[in-house]
Amino acid sequence: MKVAIQNYLNEHISENAKIIEIKKSNKPLKFVRYGLKKFQELNIRYKINKQEYALKLIIKKYPVIDVPMMISKDTNYREIQFFSADIKKIFSRFFDIPALFVDTRAVFMRDFVIDKKQFGPPILPTKEQLKVLITRTAIKDAKLAGQNWEYACQFQDIFDFMYRTLTDALTQQEAAHLKKEWPWFQSCLKRFLKQIGSARLDKIKTKFSPAKMKRFLKSVPFTLHHGDFFYANIGFNEELKPMVINWEMLSYAPIGYDFVTLTKDIPPLDFCDCYEEWYVEAYNNACDNPITVKSFTNIAEKLKNFQFMAINTLEMLYEHKWTDEMGKQEREAKMKYFIDRLDSVLTQS
Repeated sequence: MKVAIQNYLNEHISENAKIIEIKKSNKPLKFVRYGLKKFQELNIRYKINKQEYALKLIIKKYPVIDVPMMISKDTNYREIQFFSADIKKIFSRFFDIPALFVDTRAVFMRDFVIDKKQFGPPILPTKEQLKVLITRTAIKDAKLAGQNWEYACQFQDIFDFMYRTLTDALTQQEAAHLKKEWPWFQSCLKRFLKQIGSARLDKIKTKFSPAKMKRFLKSVPFTLHHGDFFYANIGFNEELKPMVINWEMLSYAPIGYDFVTLTKDIPPLDFCDCYEEWYVEAYNNACDNPITVKSFTNIAEKLKNFQFMAINTLEMLYEHKWTDEMGKQEREAKMKYFIDRLDSVLTQS
């Protein structure tokens, strides 16, 4: 870590800069997903000749393995590869990416806390903020249409993994890998399947069959996405440019994937009926193959359902890991909410 910081100081601040001290802050700046991914403030004192200076960085350390990495077969730490790739320059046209430099298992970022506090839970977005986000996302989708990246998470891989998990069709190698890396997984899956019941499982097998997935994938353009465009990962700088963190799920997926991730969990706002129109107008202005609001709404609805089946189901499986630590009332409430949403998805045409 010290070597990486020293190299950054010498390359970007002064070749004469020398570190005096690196202090890790005790402030609770931690975003932990699945108990493994953590952020921490670093307060650095350095000197140039005899003059002392201060610098605050935020470091994000990678674990041995994280849930998104395992599902998407990421053994190269996708986010670290991303920050060193040309594709980052393209995304930087649309979003402010606060990363400054990377180490083998860490990302070092400028202090983005102020930007982060201007957006995201519990603060609801303004109409101006959301229109900026949706417009930039649509233009990004149009400009990167058809462009894949060698380290990108492939959309169908996650959904294929979850479908085969729920239908007991994992390979022996996958099962062994799960047992080693996620010892909690099989017991949580067994408990989860018992709670949703065989009738719902049969409907899942039909509604999300590989054949239906294949037909859907053939019918829509693909592009590159942030992949976890939940508004907890977004802030805004002073110029109203969206600041985006957590790029380890960068994905090659159908257009609208980031749009759906962004909008599906934001509470209904007075202007929510404008979302699809904002997207389509910006997308069509940036590409030669226009789409209609009706066709995009259909794509978005299917993406919501596929995303729920994979991502929300995985999250519920992980919730079962904490069964003994979670109060019975909270546990039952979460499961009831999930099943209500599942029933809604399964009854849609």
